[in-house]
Amino acid sequence: MNNTIRLQADERALFTNLREAFSPASVYGELLQNARRAGATHIDVTFDGQTLSVTDNGHGIADLQQLLLKASSDWDSSVIEEDRPFGMGFLAALYACDSIRVATRTYGSPARGFVAMTEHVLAGDPVVVVPVAHELVGTTITLYGFSVHGASAGIPNDPIAAVARMLNAAVRGFPVPVFFNGTALLRPDAEDDAFVSTSFGKVRLCLADGVGATYVQGLPVELDRQRGRQTVIHLDSSFRARLPDRLHLVDGAGARRRIRAGLTEVAQETLRRLKATMEPRDFLLAHARHCATWGCPELLDDVPFVLGEWFVDWQSRRPGRANSDDDRPVLDGVLSKDEILAKGVVLLPEGDCAVAHAWTAASGYFTWETTGYLSDSHWLTQAAAEDLSDDAFQVDVEGEGRSQLVELTEYLVRCSAVDRIRITRISTGEAHEVDMIVLTDPQDSWRRVIHIVRRESIMGSIRLFSSYVDEFGSWQESEEDDDVAKLEAAHAELVATSPEHLLELRLNRANRLTDQSPRFAGRRFIVSFDEKGALKEIQAAA
Repeated sequence: MNNTIRLQADERALFTNLREAFSPASVYGELLQNARRAGATHIDVTFDGQTLSVTDNGHGIADLQQLLLKASSDWDSSVIEEDRPFGMGFLAALYACDSIRVATRTYGSPARGFVAMTEHVLAGDPVVVVPVAHELVGTTITLYGFSVHGASAGIPNDPIAAVARMLNAAVRGFPVPVFFNGTALLRPDAEDDAFVSTSFGKVRLCLADGVGATYVQGLPVELDRQRGRQTVIHLDSSFRARLPDRLHLVDGAGARRRIRAGLTEVAQETLRRLKATMEPRDFLLAHARHCATWGCPELLDDVPFVLGEWFVDWQSRRPGRANSDDDRPVLDGVLSKDEILAKGVVLLPEGDCAVAHAWTAASGYFTWETTGYLSDSHWLTQAAAEDLSDDAFQVDVEGEGRSQLVELTEYLVRCSAVDRIRITRISTGEAHEVDMIVLTDPQDSWRRVIHIVRRESIMGSIRLFSSYVDEFGSWQESEEDDDVAKLEAAHAELVATSPEHLLELRLNRANRLTDQSPRFAGRRFIVSFDEKGALKEIQAAA
């Protein structure tokens, strides 16, 4: 004899355990959604701290059994086709209160309803439907002993304010006007004439936004992935919210890819339309970043202008490695194609390229740093196509005399005082002189040599040696200052022609770094040093 089995459910346990599957916000959305599906054009919500009541002017509920028939729906075919209701939402209301009252009236029929303890309803006990007082067509659902969620630390004992916050969040994009305790709630994301139809729904696009506020059937979804609020998306019926609380999309990853692709299509079309109606310079100023963000940088290819902020300001910027604490000065305004091509343009060298950086800073060319906004076919990309590295240059050092080893913060280097440093770009023969350069030391390949023409250039060129950023990404300013002082002291030792000259160089440095004091005016001092060269005594001269 064959035994047969079939899928069954312990309804009491199932309905009890489903409580944990709903979020605190679910009840608001479900009650509003039911009113919208019933054709309501006005929804009133009241709450006195204990009892929540939702009244709509929809067409009423013809069969109250449908409220308590789970995983089934009695909505008309148009609602089922558009919304695809799950038949589970009313559970959220039962889970949110101690007892419930439903009063409804349909066209041409007397009002009917029921009152029940929610624990009895969830247990499957019979619920008696009786005539009730409800003058107008529509439905009122009242939740007694309503459980309030969403209280914040600022107002933990104000349940009315907590409900107001939750409702405000729920109705931002809702298509039906909603009132709370007599006050209309704002619906800034509700569909209006500013929305355009797309392949995935309706969108009010802000080009500066990514994926913004997203709604399914007027209720927010994917809040944890929202990247701004200015772009608003109302998804069409091909998207479904995931059971039971509807806070996330079914196949979220696939849905997000589809939304992003659709937004990109809308944004690109918007940018093409704007470009056709704007002056090229104005389009660049307003939309250069948007073209890059939305994957259509080619729209800038024929614009004969570029933004100054893409270029290094060598009047204020130090050559070499930059770090996150630097201001990274850039040029102002808008630059024309003609002036850039007339003066010349190069790419800012990347990585550890001290020679290339020093030559670029001295060259007088426009130095293009921010390259992510333009396509490979843009005229600026073509003009600055060569990637400069140290191998592209030859360094000639003249007048190298004395040198000495200096123990900097992390490295032992050789400091060399020289008369002239000349860097030549091998491909063109173009040469420029600089005051400091960092090279591999030919006397010892593991060490670096720092050639210095002018001691005053050390502070401005020290980043050719190091960015002074530690392993955690923090700028070590004191270490940078210490190394500058050590190199300046070493250079003074190398170029001083006498002890008096050396003292003068060191005092001049101190006087340069601090404010001059009128107390020194006209004064003379006798300075004494011990046998090791350390300062011993300073006396006023007679």
